[in-house]
Amino acid sequence: ARMEHKGFITFYKFSVTEEMKSEFEWNRMMAQQLYSPYKVGDDSWERVHAAQKKFNESEFWHDSSALEELKKCFGKATENMVLTPPVYFDHGDRVFFGEHFYANTDLTILDENNVIFGDNVFKACYDRLGCLDWWKCSNQSRSYYWK
Repeated sequence: ARMEHKGFITFYKFSVTEEMKSEFEWNRMMAQQLYSPYKVGDDSWERVHAAQKKFNESEFWHDSSALEELKKCFGKATENMVLTPPVYFDHGDRVFFGEHFYANTDLTILDENNVIFGDNVFKACYDRLGCLDWWKCSNQSRSYYWK
């Protein structure tokens, strides 16, 4: 991922890497078309699903190791973020959390494209985000922006 700063917004740009099995499938995914997650070529789908299963079945209030493992799957995860199981992500590496992020139970993010949260964000129970296009939640304006 390459970062580009413009004011208070940070843009993350992704490009197809050498490890990608199919640039065709990657382009279909980014164009919001039907695609196979197994043919995109990265292992993000498998990694985040294994980590979220472990986290969702954990006793997170006693042991934070499952959350720490899940954080490794994200594009950016801060030390002070809090997630309450269960949580669901498609890829994880396209989700970027700001400082002091809190999500109550049953957070679902369909992150087929980048999802970027600003600082001091609180997500209520049963919150679902379908992010097929670039999405930004900014704490400065408390608004949602769709490109």
